[in-house]
Amino acid sequence: MNRFHAHLHVIDLAANIRFYSQLFGAEPTVVKPDYAKWMLDDPRVNFAISNPHDGKVPGVAHLGIQAETADDLAAIGDRLKAADAVALAETGTTCCYAQSDKYWAEDPQGLLLQHSFMEKNTPPPVNMLVMGPYSADAFFARRHYSKFDAVLAMYHDQGLIPFKSLASGEGVNYTAGIAGIRTSPDHGTAFDIAGKNKADAGSFLTAIYECIDIINRRNGYFENRSNPLKKITSVLLANVADEKIEEGN
Repeated sequence: MNRFHAHLHVIDLAANIRFYSQLFGAEPTVVKPDYAKWMLDDPRVNFAISNPHDGKVPGVAHLGIQAETADDLAAIGDRLKAADAVALAETGTTCCYAQSDKYWAEDPQGLLLQHSFMEKNTPPPVNMLVMGPYSADAFFARRHYSKFDAVLAMYHDQGLIPFKSLASGEGVNYTAGIAGIRTSPDHGTAFDIAGKNKADAGSFLTAIYECIDIINRRNGYFENRSNPLKKITSVLLANVADEKIEEGN
């Protein structure tokens, strides 16, 4: 059975996640730094929200139908072609943290419509080179970690003890996979020296600066990718007439 799809642009993602989770009585199925999605069965809808980019304003981003199968999407595409409404056809495109085939169209009012078939078992490529495992003592002592973008420790002390030793009081804790950006110092609360002018604020300040840097990097990433060139397909070119050049006398 096909599923209705609605996508809204919102300013405060966290506030809207709380609001729609309360409205639907369910937490989002997917949460990313700039995006959240509910796959609901009652009503049967794919409801998504995201932060607007490239000058877009809050409101309805697009509506459409999520097809259950590739054949269902082909049938929707045939009906759109009969209505001369197909603006763009995409195959295997990655959008909204999923890979899918799509038909983009507009209704008579100019409202953008997206009809898609999501490849549920085909996640988008992540292009990661993963190596290991390594012996923790030699790995950190010999600075092998400097050759990698990230290190995954199997348990707390395996990673945190060498991290705090190497960070020299300027380490930052970062929580991934949530809607907001969370950073914190790499040490405890130190209530025993609170108010005695003994605490070192270095890690606290570093956590604040790192949070600002993450925000700026994300904004730059989204801005650089907010308006990519659309993929040109045979569907788009089917009815395009060749340019005629007339030579003058």
